[in-house]
Amino acid sequence: MKRNLRSAANPGKTRQRRSHYGFAGLRLTVLVTAAAAFSLAACNGGGSTVIPVPAGAKEWFFVESFTGRVSGFSAASGQLEPIPGSSVSFVPPSPSSPLLLLTSFAVAPTGMFLAVTASPAQGAATLQIANIASGGAISVTPLSAAVANAFRMAISSQGVIAVSDGVSAIQFFTVQNNVLLAGPTAQTGVGPQDLAFRADGKVLYALNAGSAISVFSVAPDLSLQLIQNAWLPLAAGQLGGNVVRIRLNAAGNKIAATTLDGWLYVGDVNATDGTISGVTEAQAAQSANLEEVVLDPTGQNVYTDDQDNSGIYEFSTAGGTLTALPGSPILTPLGPMGMETDSSGRHLYLGALGFPSSQIVTFSRDLSSGNLSATGDSVGTTALFPSRIVRVPAH
Repeated sequence: MKRNLRSAANPGKTRQRRSHYGFAGLRLTVLVTAAAAFSLAACNGGGSTVIPVPAGAKEWFFVESFTGRVSGFSAASGQLEPIPGSSVSFVPPSPSSPLLLLTSFAVAPTGMFLAVTASPAQGAATLQIANIASGGAISVTPLSAAVANAFRMAISSQGVIAVSDGVSAIQFFTVQNNVLLAGPTAQTGVGPQDLAFRADGKVLYALNAGSAISVFSVAPDLSLQLIQNAWLPLAAGQLGGNVVRIRLNAAGNKIAATTLDGWLYVGDVNATDGTISGVTEAQAAQSANLEEVVLDPTGQNVYTDDQDNSGIYEFSTAGGTLTALPGSPILTPLGPMGMETDSSGRHLYLGALGFPSSQIVTFSRDLSSGNLSATGDSVGTTALFPSRIVRVPAH
């Protein structure tokens, strides 16, 4: 079932700047109340039964919640199944003081470890490392470090951890000989809102509050050299800012970005130096609150979800333009959040609010047209508000 989710909202409205977790902070009570009355018709999961890891699982998906829990899933058959021992909380249960929320989360591309930052209402955040064992179980390690104003995070294929402060700087960390070492801090310009490493770890992309993607080369000593500021185009009457997310596709030839006021951007990535060109934009809807964005592995299609209106917008990137696919947007459960595709591009997984537990919903993807279809498969997760999903190889 598909429906048009476009709204007749006032086209002249403006949206106040919200942080990555502003959605939860501003509307937590409303969504939880609504979720109590919302039944996910496609739900086949959500039970507490422990399911053995399928022998054929080739990749894992780790789901993060700002409330402090990370959970792992396998997908050998295309349908997600919980990995035993992979659901871990990184914050003490309420009402323990101080109240902590996860402000950033990343998984090493090797699938060997993950990192989170937990932040109190005031004071420095804590960077915490957890190992991912063979089979996918998560174990929290003693490795931790204080981080000022932790906002977003990315991990390179070499295990370098980059943490942005959301203001003007990125701090680096490495794990060597089972010791977490603080590296240099690089000044990057206006408000690094999100980070992404190129697959080889030699290029770092920072989405800046000033509506540009900064491209940096990363030296062996972790110093940064600015290669390019790729400015995001603005349509007539469009205000800059409100940028929230960037994602590279698996092939590394496309990069996508979203804004909180409904704009989507896609550009081409040079395989040699990592520079960005041919950035094009499209407005999903004037009322849309776009946060997560994901490209299929080849970069043929881009998908972004709308938290306010519960839908996924589907676009083709062919010919260097963004063209909405027929039937877009596709209806989702209430409060869509994190998204990820599998490595084949045949499935897309979406985290959505549910009650009494949130859900990870499976969509099938047509490899030719790029259109998504609901499969009716879903799995419950104890992660309230599943705001980020990361795919890594199984080991």
